[in-house]
Amino acid sequence: FVVDETQILSDYLFVYTQLSIYKHWVKAIQRTTGQPNINAEEYGNLPISLPTMEIQKQIVELYTQAQEAKHTKDKDAKSLLDGIDAFILNNMGVILPSRDTYTNENTVSLSQLLGNRYDPYYHNEYFEEAFKHLKETSNYDLVRLSDISVLITSGITPKSGGDDYTDSSNGVAFIRSGNIDIMGEVDFDNLLYIKREIHETRMKSSQVQEGDIMIAIVGATIGQVGIYHSSCEANINQAIALVRLKEGYNPEYIKEIINSSIGQLNLDRLKRPVARANINLEEISTMLIPVPKIEVQNEIVKRIMSIRKQAKQLHIEGTEMFEKAKQEIEKIILGL
Repeated sequence: FVVDETQILSDYLFVYTQLSIYKHWVKAIQRTTGQPNINAEEYGNLPISLPTMEIQKQIVELYTQAQEAKHTKDKDAKSLLDGIDAFILNNMGVILPSRDTYTNENTVSLSQLLGNRYDPYYHNEYFEEAFKHLKETSNYDLVRLSDISVLITSGITPKSGGDDYTDSSNGVAFIRSGNIDIMGEVDFDNLLYIKREIHETRMKSSQVQEGDIMIAIVGATIGQVGIYHSSCEANINQAIALVRLKEGYNPEYIKEIINSSIGQLNLDRLKRPVARANINLEEISTMLIPVPKIEVQNEIVKRIMSIRKQAKQLHIEGTEMFEKAKQEIEKIILGL
C-alpha cells in the first residue's frame, strides 16, 4: 500500500493490520479452497476506521510503547535463558574453545579414520580440540547416550493428506520437529493427528511416553530438544529421535545437557552438512554426556527450572501488556 499521508498515517495502517478487527476481516474474505488467498482488488475494499490525525498519532504511540515494553521483557527473558548454558558449563567444569580461532581444514591419519566417519567436516580441527577439552575438563564421567537409554528410535511420516490422518477428537497426537518450541515444550496447539490403528500398528515402535526426550535430527530445526510432559498418547515422525532413559537418570537433566553447548557440540559434529542436514539414530546414540549422581542432576534441574520459570513469566507479562494495549487501541478506534 502507498497511502495518502494527508488522510492516513502508514504507521497507523500498520497498527490496524495487527488488530483483531483486521484479522477477522481477513478470515471472512479469504478463499479457503486450495491455498487461502486474497487478491489486490479485494484488499482495495478493506474497510478502515479513520480517526483524526491526532488520534492516529496517539494510537501509533500507544502501540509503539507497548511493543517496546514487550521487547524489553522478551530481552530480559532471553538473557536469563542464555545464562543457563554458562551455568551448566561452570557446573560441569567444562571449558570449550572458541570456534572462531579454527579453520575448516584438518589432516588425520588413516588409523584415526578406521571405524569412524571419514568426512572432513566431522574431523574438523575445532571438533577435535573441543572434544579433547570436554574429556579433559569435565568434572563428571562422560557416558554415551546409548549406555543410559533403554530406547532410541524415530517414527515415520504418513503421506500428506492421506487416509492415515484424522482430527483431534478421534486421533492420536502426531509430533513433528517444528512442534518443539524454544522452551523445550510441545506446541499442542499446532499438532496433526493420526488414526489410532496407525498409532498401534505401523507406528507402534515410536509411541511416546511421559518423560521421553525428543531431539530434532533433520532440517532447519536440527538440534532442537524437548521433553514430553503429558499422559496423552502421542507419536513422532522420522525427523525426531526419541530417547527413553534407564532408571536413575533425570530426563530433564539430560535434556538440558543436550540443549547446552556440550550437547550441541555433539550434534553439530554428527550432522551431515548437506542440503538438508541430518543425523541418524546410530550417531545419536554415540553422544557423550557428563553424568553426575542423581542428587546432583536433580539439583541442577531445580536451578534451571527456576530460571526458565522466571523467563516464561517475563514473556507472559510482556505478551499480556502488548495484548492489553491492542485491546485499548481497538476501543479507541471503535469509539467504545
